[in-house]
Amino acid sequence: MQTIPCVRLIAIKIDLEFTFEKYLHLLKDKAIEDIQKYKFRKDQLIAFASYLLKHYYLAQYLNLHPSNINIKYSKNGKPFLEENIYNIDFNITHSGEYIIIAIAHNSLVGVDIELINPNIEVTELSPIICSEYERNLINDDPNNFFIIWTKKEALIKAHGIGFDDSQFYKTTTLNLETIQITSNSMIYNQCFNQHYMLSLCISKES
Repeated sequence: MQTIPCVRLIAIKIDLEFTFEKYLHLLKDKAIEDIQKYKFRKDQLIAFASYLLKHYYLAQYLNLHPSNINIKYSKNGKPFLEENIYNIDFNITHSGEYIIIAIAHNSLVGVDIELINPNIEVTELSPIICSEYERNLINDDPNNFFIIWTKKEALIKAHGIGFDDSQFYKTTTLNLETIQITSNSMIYNQCFNQHYMLSLCISKES
């Protein structure tokens, strides 16, 4: 019987009226600089909320002060903890009004949320990012497209593969089931708050 690892998901709904600026003094200078690089206030708010999710929740797991959380990024942009004695993996995603972090212990984790666009050009996009098997399942249906798309993003993010230097994403055989188990991963999918699609991938460490 397969054991399902414990993963914690924390979601923040963005409130555009929230005056995050008065809390910036609590952050490191580098974090403030990164947040203020964004031109639009909504993007700054997303960056601020993302920083809080990563530093304050990871601090709870590592029993550290948030200011002592050191996050690095792989060449493909996967975040990881520089000092990680508890073997914690995490991933973060945002779309529309939501930002979500997934935190796992002794497993690789990837998460993706997408605001469902019923008018998306499925016929044009699916040949670019999907395998033939997946295109047949999608059958030009936008909802099916977002199921496959978020599953694929979660899987790729868990393994830190990246789209730029790999054709892996075009060889997957993801399906439309709520739970899909492969040789080394479990991928869970659900509709989130009616208008979003959410997928979570938990994988064995390579």
